[in-house]
Formats: sequence, structure tokens, C-alpha cells
Amino acid sequence: MLILPFIITVVHADMGPKPSIDLTFEGLGEGTYYASIFGGSKPIGPNRPFSMEYQYESIESYKKRNSNIPGDVIDRLVEYTSGEYCFWGVIYPIDRENNKVSWGYYAPSEFMVVVITPDGKLITSEPYQRSVLAGYYKCTLSSDGITLSDNYNYGLEALKLVGRAFATIVIELLIGVLFGYRSKPDIKRIVITNLFTQGLLNLGVSFGSYLGGVLAALFIMLVMEVIIIFIEGAVYANRLSGKNWLIWLYVILANVASFFAGTWLLIFTSVN
Repeated sequence: MLILPFIITVVHADMGPKPSIDLTFEGLGEGTYYASIFGGSKPIGPNRPFSMEYQYESIESYKKRNSNIPGDVIDRLVEYTSGEYCFWGVIYPIDRENNKVSWGYYAPSEFMVVVITPDGKLITSEPYQRSVLAGYYKCTLSSDGITLSDNYNYGLEALKLVGRAFATIVIELLIGVLFGYRSKPDIKRIVITNLFTQGLLNLGVSFGSYLGGVLAALFIMLVMEVIIIFIEGAVYANRLSGKNWLIWLYVILANVASFFAGTWLLIFTSVN
């Protein structure tokens, strides 16, 4: 006990959902395009404009660090400014096969998309404001510019919701069988209760995923799992046969198992 205070290490953890932008480009021709997300004139988190006021490295150093990007492309993006929107040091090479980009850590809330085409033409979108923490957008390129539209897949998210709910109900039923809850009335009570609690849980997870991405969804899942343990424990204590301590043990184990399974499914289905 005397030694413990001397071996404690201070850890600076960076958890929780962060502003992000996911872009899918359409209308691409042959060759490599270079896309950039321009932000406003004020820093957000550790990210900031690549301007004289905030410039954290020289252009020469930036070019060496990004040697896969042609120097003239970097020069044009650094020099180009549209109103309050300026270069933030992010460049994505894209083509027909690799047409998706993601700024996953502190993306600007107000932004515009700038693209340099294979023939050297610079086209831009109108300024856009991200309305949710995790923004998903389709960028349609034309000769006149770039059009942004919402690209959140509501149908796929609904399918994920049903899949997560179904998987967790199956897990809790199997654990219930191990605890001796095998009669039709017991199985019926477990299914009906879980249809409500898991439906509520996964609606919250889907809502969190829409607003803030996978980390927000995980946080909501954790909080709601604790609440659901108490709800199911109270219901089963009056409806299932057996001793109360055994019922509560079943509820805790079943929900811990379904939480880890649901977490794995959420992360797995969130990977592009």
C-alpha cells in the first residue's frame, strides 16, 4: 500500500465520439483525383487551418511528409481560399475504385469539398454545415462543381438493428436454457421481455450511431445495458420460477454476454 502511490502513471485518455465526415464520390472519370475538405478559419480540437496564423510546419516539410501527392496539387490547395474556407492540410487521392474518404477525428463542422481533377481543373462544393456529429455525404462531381447530399444508409441501419436484437435474444434464450428456464411459459416471458428491452436498446444504439458514430453508440449501449438489467430483473423476479438470487444471476450473465456480442456486432458492422 505504501509503494502503490509511487507507481501510479498518469494516463491522458481520449475517449468518446468525435466529429467526423465520411464522403463517397460519384461521377469520377479515369485517372486520379485529389480531394480535400476545407474548414473554417478557427481550429477544432487538434486540427486547424494550414494558414500563416496557425501553420505548424513549412510547406516544404508538408510536401516531404506527403510525398504521394504531387507538389503542384499541394501548392494549389494551399493557395486556394474561398471566403472563410481554407485548406486544413488534408488531401485524399481518389479514383473509381477508391472513392470513399473519411475524416474520423475532429472534422470541421462547417466545410466545403474541393477536388482537383486529373486534367488539373479545380472544382468545389457549396459551403456545408454538418448537422450531426458523424456526417455521411455523397459527393456528385460534374463539370460545374460538386453537389453534396445525405448518404446515411437508413435501410442498412434498420437491418443491423434487427440483426443485433435477434442475436441478443437468442443468446439470452440459450443462457436461460442453461439456467433451467425451458418451459414454454418461461421461454415466452423471456422472448416477450427481450423484444421490448432489446428493441429499446438497439433503437438507442442506432440513434447514437446516426448522431455520433460507433463510439456514441457504444456509450449508449453500455448505459442502457445497466438499465435493462434492472428492468429484466424486476420483471423476471415476479414471472420466472426459482430463487430470486438465481434469477438475478441469470439476468446479469445473460446481459453481460449479450453486451459483448452486441459490441462485437456493432464494431464489425461499422467497419467500411
